[in-house]
Amino acid sequence: MSQSTSSSQPSALNSETGASIKNERCLVDVKWGEFSYIWTIKHFEHFHCKMNEVLKSTVFKIPTYPEYEWYLRLELKNVKPDKSDYFAVYLCLEKGLTESMLVGAKFYFLDGKGKEENVHQYCEIFKPGTKESTWGYASFISKTALLKPNPGQEILHEDTLTVVCELKIATSNSTTIETVQRCSAKPTISESDVLKSLERLLLNQDLIDVTFSLNDKKFGAHKIILAARSSVFAAMFKHDMEENQLNIVDIPDMKPEVFKAFLQYLYTDKTPDPGMARELLVAAEKYDVNSLKLLCEEMLLEDLSEENATDVLVFADLHLAEHLKKQVIFCIKTHFARITSTQSWKNTILAHPHLFDEVNGVNRPSVLPNLPVPSSSIDETSIKRRRTGPIRTFAKKKI
Repeated sequence: MSQSTSSSQPSALNSETGASIKNERCLVDVKWGEFSYIWTIKHFEHFHCKMNEVLKSTVFKIPTYPEYEWYLRLELKNVKPDKSDYFAVYLCLEKGLTESMLVGAKFYFLDGKGKEENVHQYCEIFKPGTKESTWGYASFISKTALLKPNPGQEILHEDTLTVVCELKIATSNSTTIETVQRCSAKPTISESDVLKSLERLLLNQDLIDVTFSLNDKKFGAHKIILAARSSVFAAMFKHDMEENQLNIVDIPDMKPEVFKAFLQYLYTDKTPDPGMARELLVAAEKYDVNSLKLLCEEMLLEDLSEENATDVLVFADLHLAEHLKKQVIFCIKTHFARITSTQSWKNTILAHPHLFDEVNGVNRPSVLPNLPVPSSSIDETSIKRRRTGPIRTFAKKKI
């Protein structure tokens, strides 16, 4: 890759003296139509206030396309009122286009350690017919984030702002442009990005407003996230309950490592350790997190065998895991002879006779229905004539 360096006066002027702001460094890297333009602005806070909130870089050219002249523009004033507190960054083409051009641009700042910050990128086809073309972001970064950042997130280094624009250009051949455009999609915020952000909130314990106490372990969390995932937490934090007043919730019936995995699922939807499937299913049932409950049921089904089928059936019945219970019953019916001959099955049926009925499809009433009492006007002979079967006798129930 060849490399060239150029230096010229920028077009932004000091409104008081009329002097040009010196462009500290302008580096162009050339390789098959790819290059980087680095614009360094010293005394940024002074100049951005003096320049009517607009700064322009030096005009530059790309050696592979010398007929086009470009510059960057940084401004605070925007036409949209709701964007007035943001800095805008634009890539500008000073001369008109003679042919269609595909431009992929990547903007970002370099902090004092050379780390890329606030990265934005896009891909557009620039078409001829316009005198001056401009592309970029009207809300590239907020004024607060740039001038008054949180500790450790500073972009300005010794009041110096370094703006980088990386470009990729293709012209003429429309097939080439269309192919590159399909491969250069605009960045979007995906669901995984959101979940990663929520996970960082949990790991860093930022802005927590409720604490869970499990024996000697404590976990901080966010009421609004928990309420969104669990109807039980929603009711707890909406109403005038002790937990909501004190912002402390005691959970004596769950292991700390299980609750930690439970919290992580609520924030990230990550599949938990299958070894915790039973305990997490209990937690999911208690706090009404149906998606986690179904996930745990599936994990238990993956580990289902003839040896543990009876035990899993009792567990599913106890915790109202209907999907799990249905699948286990099907498994028992499929391997009925082998499973029902085990001692585990025999012991289970003695303690849970209703499960035997469910496996065998028996639907017996729990109590005898009230039978009508014969009228005294009917004699014994007529009653005997109406009998169609043998007389059944019942022993009196001992109280």
